[in-house]
Amino acid sequence: MIARDIARGAGLGIALGCAMVLTAGPGPARAASDTVGVAAQTPATEAAPDFSGLQRLLDEFLVAISPPGAPLETAFQYDQLFVQLDRRERLGSIRRQLLAVPPSRMDDATRKAWAINTYNFVVIETVTEHLYVGARPINGEAARIFVRRKNASVQEIRMPEGRFFDAALLEIEGVKYSLNRFERHFLFGDFDAASKDPPPSRLDPRFHFALVSAARSSPPLLPRAYRPDSLEAQLDSAVRNFLASPRNLRWDEERGVLMGTSLFSWYAADFGGSAGVISFVRRCAPPSILELIESRKIPWVSAFFPWDWSLNQPPQGSQRAPGRSG
Repeated sequence: MIARDIARGAGLGIALGCAMVLTAGPGPARAASDTVGVAAQTPATEAAPDFSGLQRLLDEFLVAISPPGAPLETAFQYDQLFVQLDRRERLGSIRRQLLAVPPSRMDDATRKAWAINTYNFVVIETVTEHLYVGARPINGEAARIFVRRKNASVQEIRMPEGRFFDAALLEIEGVKYSLNRFERHFLFGDFDAASKDPPPSRLDPRFHFALVSAARSSPPLLPRAYRPDSLEAQLDSAVRNFLASPRNLRWDEERGVLMGTSLFSWYAADFGGSAGVISFVRRCAPPSILELIESRKIPWVSAFFPWDWSLNQPPQGSQRAPGRSG
């Protein structure tokens, strides 16, 4: 079973995002005024959550693992966070910051930025708290030496509440959410995967490139928390950065196929099916891929990279991720 629910709805509306930023003029674009996942109304009193604790966490524990000049790839130092003496107090404080303002009181752009940041934080928090399987003796019950086995991926993590992406990890305005349910509600409009009705008119597939599932094949966690005033630019940057890597999109000359991330397969309906996927790629892929699609008249992404579920942890010698860019 994949990490996040496989959507069945077609992406319309903001699916043009990457192209829109190219013609938007100077400065970050505001997010569209539609509401996805929450009743379409203007809150009586709009409020903004505090992302400062999350930003400090990224500043301290996120590292770049890509060479200079290459598309940015990052990894998170779960081990280093795990051994912090104030780990639980700090994580609890960030959680309280993120959940202090009910999403019903946020404007649309704020709610979307909040949802991305909250999802990514809860992944970090849950992976860190369940990084190791409980200690056990290595030489029988009388042994004084204990070892802990490290979970190599979120698929290995088992919690009393259930599997990693299906366990209820959040309670918001009286409703309990798993990571799967949270993202579908607040970012994908509660679209019923089995429904034959039209999907939400403003469903935005770019969110798939902002949500980080702690896997090596996942889009990288970017060094800046998402913000409502720069959300559109940040989403486009996340998509373009991810698709610029040949690990996620490339032409396989030997097989004669355009290969892409498994996100295009798992969530094809969110992009509008196969035709929507290639249309999305044409808008957001690097020029070299676009030129190849045009010259060879490639109709679709027809092969997908295997998904590496290994935790997105850094190898030794990695450098801190660059600043608050993005």
